[in-house]
Amino acid sequence: MGMIGSLFAVLFCSGRNVLKETAEVFRPNVENDAQRDNTANAAIMAQAAAEFGHKGWFNQLVDGLNRLPRLMMAFGVIGLLSVQCLIPSGLQRGFRAWFLCLMCFGHFW
Repeated sequence: MGMIGSLFAVLFCSGRNVLKETAEVFRPNVENDAQRDNTANAAIMAQAAAEFGHKGWFNQLVDGLNRLPRLMMAFGVIGLLSVQCLIPSGLQRGFRAWFLCLMCFGHFW
């Protein structure tokens, strides 16, 4: 056994990989890191499924009601801008009403 053979025997024998262990000090093992991330993501998804999986009719109703104001506001702006093409003088009144509506009920958004 020559010098190179004895060097490889020191580095790779006895079930250890000295080069791999030394490299893991400076750079984490990608496979082990991916396994940890996968386990953590699976736990997060299981918790979210347990928390939000079963919704009753009341929760669905409240979720729907909470989504209505944003939808109505978006369609209102589209309506105001389309009416502006037909009646340019009505735009000022429309935006004033929309602004007052936001000032009065804006805390819901």
